[in-house]
Amino acid sequence: MKTKINVIRIMWGVFLVLPLCMAFYFSINGKFATAADKAANDSVTCLACHGDSFEKLVSKKPTFKASSNEIINPHQYVPHNEKKAENVPNCTDCHSTHPIPPKEKIDLSKVNADNCFLSCHHTDTFQRCGNCHH
Repeated sequence: MKTKINVIRIMWGVFLVLPLCMAFYFSINGKFATAADKAANDSVTCLACHGDSFEKLVSKKPTFKASSNEIINPHQYVPHNEKKAENVPNCTDCHSTHPIPPKEKIDLSKVNADNCFLSCHHTDTFQRCGNCHH
């Protein structure tokens, strides 16, 4: 009987301690998203600091220089010909999230437009793939 009680105590100990150990392990290894991380995946949260609205981003002067030397403003509705609210791309389609507030200065030269090149535009240019490929 005493052995059975000890086994039950050990099982309860494992049952209670194991989840705590797992939570600690995953939290230090970045497996659990914080509230700020989850919020950063929301375009509304991004726009609170980065431009107030998507329309303001679209209207900004072109400053992004592609490796093809094209200078454009990549913030556009997708598809570009239908300017509807549902065509506003998610910020995280192109940009990596950062902690809120950022822990260090963010190097804007490392921002990429890979999503554009993988979906509609020719590799490293902002020409439509269909301009050359039929």
